[in-house]
Amino acid sequence: MSRACALTLALALFATPVVAQNRNAPANPLQSIRAFRCSFPTFGVGRWEGMTATVIAGEDTFSFRIDNINLRRAVARVVAAASVDVTARLTETGLNMIEQTPGGNFILTTIFTGGASADKFHAVHSRHLGDLTTPPSASQFYGTCEVAD
Repeated sequence: MSRACALTLALALFATPVVAQNRNAPANPLQSIRAFRCSFPTFGVGRWEGMTATVIAGEDTFSFRIDNINLRRAVARVVAAASVDVTARLTETGLNMIEQTPGGNFILTTIFTGGASADKFHAVHSRHLGDLTTPPSASQFYGTCEVAD
């Protein structure tokens, strides 16, 4: 086999998307769901004293709804006290809702495919908030998201 032919074959193999390489993988259970009810009873919040961070853990009743999920357009809506449009990205391991706040901060919610029951999935909601004058406010909430009507 010529060197050029071998190089062409190697490039073709590496250029093939991972999803296409794994044709026997089961369909992602999150790809057809259009709404969830999410509940996060456990959280951890980072607090900075100077340059040292500590994590404070606790329990909460934090919940919200995710609806209008449209993976072709990569959008969804998160509804709590108010509603906000977010970016929706599906991967093999989960469905990610990404919000960028007006101040440039990010809030990420991931609904995981692994360890799920028929209509209930593990989920994590992370807030990465900061401004120019105070230490960051970072938190993670742990819970589940259920398929909603």
